[in-house]
Amino acid sequence: MHAFEIDLFVKEPFPFDEAFRRASRMPIGDSVVTVASIDDIIAMKQDAGRAQDAEDIEVLLQLKQPPPPDEIRDAPFDGSFEGTRRRQALLGRKISPAERLRLLERRTAELRSLLGRAS
Repeated sequence: MHAFEIDLFVKEPFPFDEAFRRASRMPIGDSVVTVASIDDIIAMKQDAGRAQDAEDIEVLLQLKQPPPPDEIRDAPFDGSFEGTRRRQALLGRKISPAERLRLLERRTAELRSLLGRAS
């Protein structure tokens, strides 16, 4: 069984029909998942105003920028959690959402194996 996080809203925090038209549809396994556009996610995070949302907005804005040819290879890496997060975000731009999910599933299985927990 795979676990992942989904944001649900009790009330509509934005014009849903407009956001739905801008959303992407992506096949994941046997399903098609609708994912809000980066601009709509940024707007939702700005409205929420939490510290984590501010950090996420920074990363999302970076994802919108086309990477220079050697950005990932030449990016400074200090070994910190934030450095790892930024590097992973940059690397993630080069693969599809379905490939990201498969990679996450493989890494999760590897971690469970290392911890002695079968998946």
